Amino acid sequence: MQDKYVRRRRAVLAVLVAVSLILLTAYFGEAENSPLHSLQQGIVAVFTPIQDGASKVLSPVRDLAGWVSSTLHAKSQNAQLRALNARLDTELAQDGTALAAYTQLSGEVKLTNRLNLRQDGPVYANVTTYNPEVWYETIKLDKGSGAGIAAGDPVLSAQGLVGDVSDVGSNFAIVSELSSPKFAVEARILSSANNNAVGTLQPAVGNPTTLQVNYLSPSANVATGDEVVTAGLSDPSNPAVRSQYPPGIPIGTISSFNYNTLVDNGTVNVSPNVDLRNITQVEVLTRVGG
Repeated sequence: MQDKYVRRRRAVLAVLVAVSLILLTAYFGEAENSPLHSLQQGIVAVFTPIQDGASKVLSPVRDLAGWVSSTLHAKSQNAQLRALNARLDTELAQDGTALAAYTQLSGEVKLTNRLNLRQDGPVYANVTTYNPEVWYETIKLDKGSGAGIAAGDPVLSAQGLVGDVSDVGSNFAIVSELSSPKFAVEARILSSANNNAVGTLQPAVGNPTTLQVNYLSPSANVATGDEVVTAGLSDPSNPAVRSQYPPGIPIGTISSFNYNTLVDNGTVNVSPNVDLRNITQVEVLTRVGG
């Protein structure tokens, strides 16, 4: 039964091929006004309006399909661009962080070399946290006694003095900043009149955001803008005993000056070089004589 069905289909196909060949031969062999040509023209004349109408009817459908395709493609591209933009933002933030760390470290190395602090055992550490309650008083470092850091060690940044170590663990250290009431250091004012004055740098009582050099001589010849650095005092009778702070570490500049205040209180206000709210990396001097 199956073989009979297959033979029938083959016979029909052979007949159709033969008829097609006969019609093609007749078509190309006839004149323009022959019956086959006339039939073709009639079919074209009948179906052309239908084709045009169908094209006009289906045009909105084609446009809608094109719009849907374009929209889906645009959404896909938008998602890809958003993912790319997020990745680039992350890489940019990482590069910015790395650049800031490099800039800070480079500045600290330059300060170390300029002040000849290599002999004082500098240890570089990152700031991990700020005091959540009084952020301008203390910071926490990611290195401690395991790296040779001890209480009392001076702490610097690329811009100058930050404070000193007030507490230390094996892998962390707490730093009291310049604005802490626990902090004080002997400071020298590099007077523009070459008449340097020495006093004690401390935060103003009741206002830790303001630093002051106190106990100055009433006759000190100072002016607004004069640079303030660590004095680095030593015992004349025993040169081996010297300040925990090497001389010449930048602290800041005199921000305001009033002659009457100097005479009455021996005090001038100081603006620190270091932004105490934005410290990311520091240098701890671990071998300074005391």
